[in-house]
Amino acid sequence: MRRSYCISVGIVTKDKELSRLTKELDRVEKDLIIVSKKLSDSKFVERATKEIVDKTRTQRQNLSEKKLRLK
Repeated sequence: MRRSYCISVGIVTKDKELSRLTKELDRVEKDLIIVSKKLSDSKFVERATKEIVDKTRTQRQNLSEKKLRLK
């Protein structure tokens, strides 16, 4: 006896996708605010290692680019 299976794929509606993208944009904007605040704090920049500051700057750049793509 041979069995075959059909995998059902969820249908993405326009409203669901728009809702998902809006939530993602909100999350990115919040993360961007947090990262930007870190980098504007002189104590953070002075005390953190160069690698951490560079990583945080890269993170800010990546979030900014993602925000532009989502808009």
